[in-house]
Amino acid sequence: FSTGFGIWDKVDNGVIDTSQGAASPPSARFDVDGERGRARTHLEVSHDAVCLSAAVNIDSPPPSGSLVLMRLRREGGKSVMRVLRDAGGFLRIRSDIQGATSVRAGPLETGWHTIEICGEVGTNSSWDLYRDGVKVMDGWTTNSGTSPIGRVEIGDSSKTKTWSGNFDDVAVDLTPG
Repeated sequence: FSTGFGIWDKVDNGVIDTSQGAASPPSARFDVDGERGRARTHLEVSHDAVCLSAAVNIDSPPPSGSLVLMRLRREGGKSVMRVLRDAGGFLRIRSDIQGATSVRAGPLETGWHTIEICGEVGTNSSWDLYRDGVKVMDGWTTNSGTSPIGRVEIGDSSKTKTWSGNFDDVAVDLTPG
């Protein structure tokens, strides 16, 4: 975020935090009370197979319920897959096409952690989840539709949550790591 939110086409309640970052400042900060806290951007090219990673530091999670950390969307905007922190503090993947959520994949403690989701769209697709470079979910199978990924989002688009946290080093590529 050294150039601000320049590549992000939609930002709700985000600011550039010059005091902290994963490796070094700045980072994107969301501090919301019953509002959306997210940033979204279009990819130059849509992809059937994709990896999305971000360094996250959620210093104040919602008092109850889950928090979306990142989301993969179709070009038209429909949500395909999301990575969330559940009410117990554990990472999970959710297929918004199938309406199914994975089992818990390990805790998301406080402090900076790099989270990455990798997979390929399809009616019987496989998705992996990494935390700090370690695979914590291997091959969760779900229906993620057949439309390619054309947008990515960090943060939570819900209008009802209260939370705060930072995001940094967001990357979209085709291979894990």
